[in-house]
Amino acid sequence: MAPEPVNAFLIRRQPKAFGTDNWFDGSVSRLPVLMVDDVAASAPFLVNAAARVRHKLGLPLLHSYFTIVNKVGRGFAKIDQHTENYLDNELISLYTMNNFCRTVEMFKERYGETPCWKGFVG
Repeated sequence: MAPEPVNAFLIRRQPKAFGTDNWFDGSVSRLPVLMVDDVAASAPFLVNAAARVRHKLGLPLLHSYFTIVNKVGRGFAKIDQHTENYLDNELISLYTMNNFCRTVEMFKERYGETPCWKGFVG
């Protein structure tokens, strides 16, 4: 079975310093675009990126957009949480911040023991 064709390219926060209006990197095709972000933490960036895709490239967006982590959960201001859908679409995420223990205390509370974290822990 042949793989589904995808439209894979990067949308920059700012255009390259050289070139003409260079907001995009990669091979752009005429397929609809699925917006993907690593952490849904910057609604303005996604809104601006979606507008660039629609207006500069003339491409339609798929109904949903995807993120690995939705920055929603305890300890985050309401304004930073993506509890509402935006871009007139639906956010699909693998995790929220509540899936992660950000401190030793959170880990102890959840698992009843001290973590054995190794390597760099910021």
